[in-house]
Amino acid sequence: MAGTSALHAFLPPSSSRDSAEAVRLVGRRRRQARTQCKATKRMQLSISNSAEFEKLLDGLGRDVVDASIHLQLHSRLRDSVKAFDTELNQSPAFWTLTFGAHGDAFRARLFRAYDSHPSSLSLLNLIDTVITNIHLFGVQRAASVPTIVVADAPPPDPHVLQCYRALVDPNDPLVKKLLGQRNNVFAHRNATNVVQELMLEHRFALTFSEVTTLVDRAVEIVNTYSSLFRHSTWSTRMVGEEDFRDLLLAVRRDMQHREAEVQRQIDQSLSEQLPPIGSSAVSTPRDPWKIEVGDRLCAVVDMLIGLSTGALVLPALFLRTFLAVPEGKPLMPCLTLPAYVAIGAFGFSILLGLVFRYTSAKWVKDAWGQEVKLSSNALEHVLNWSFWLTVCAFGLGLLAFLTFAGGRRIC
Repeated sequence: MAGTSALHAFLPPSSSRDSAEAVRLVGRRRRQARTQCKATKRMQLSISNSAEFEKLLDGLGRDVVDASIHLQLHSRLRDSVKAFDTELNQSPAFWTLTFGAHGDAFRARLFRAYDSHPSSLSLLNLIDTVITNIHLFGVQRAASVPTIVVADAPPPDPHVLQCYRALVDPNDPLVKKLLGQRNNVFAHRNATNVVQELMLEHRFALTFSEVTTLVDRAVEIVNTYSSLFRHSTWSTRMVGEEDFRDLLLAVRRDMQHREAEVQRQIDQSLSEQLPPIGSSAVSTPRDPWKIEVGDRLCAVVDMLIGLSTGALVLPALFLRTFLAVPEGKPLMPCLTLPAYVAIGAFGFSILLGLVFRYTSAKWVKDAWGQEVKLSSNALEHVLNWSFWLTVCAFGLGLLAFLTFAGGRRIC
């Protein structure tokens, strides 16, 4: 009750809507105050000797360097898409998962490096540890703590420490977006964001340039104190960082080899297609007009065969779709004589079309001057009859179906 009375002391005597707005304002101010308190609070880690401090530095350094390596590899993969587009699309599932895996890898390590939890090994806590224990790294070191700074090295600069702390503070714009991603999308999926479609992933989105800035900050901080405390720094270059290019180049060479082999087989097939007649090889057809006419007629016959094949199901489709014959009811009683004539004519049209295609192959062989059992006149007669009978059979089938469809009202 006391808390409620204190809250009402900030509320003006107005409408309930204004009161609710005032309540939200007071709550917002309290949250801001708590955030500011958290930002200024030192979150140091416990160390008692140089060995423990080195372990902390090593653990944090591995995360930071791994984040940099995965980010660089992810960037190189992205840059290679234009040059290796065809090669990457030979196994798109694998490369999609590879891109995603490296993206998750550098994000996870950045989340740990910039974590703000008091007990986590992070950049913020490491800097706070140095700030709080600055006397251990200066000229007058406590006797209970062995030397942490290497011999003849200057102590940490308090001004630089404060500058570095500001860069890793949760209130820094980039760090704030990074932690927003971690807390709402990656480490924890915000249920309200999913249900209400708040799109927090867009609100906290980081560009690759911003991610690179965060990685570079972390590498600089870790290497600054690694150099100060032990005269060594971490390298962000990885042996074999261009291995993926060798893999893609191998895929390219394999594709080129296969294409060359296919082309060789095509050339060989073309060279063997025209065997010699007598003592001289045939390089051009004897009757080229036969091949040209045959190709045109074959195109018409192929179309009729396709139409006839599809038309075989027209009576059944008509009964089921337009007359609404139930699925469980047989169609045989509903089919009349014109329907059977249509089906038979379409089938006969297909058969005649196949006869035409077979005879056409012999016709082309004869045009090239090859030996054929039938004479040119006989082949021409067969082609003429089979072509026009195919057309007539298709026309008969179409007419019979229209008669069937026009005469059926109910089944």
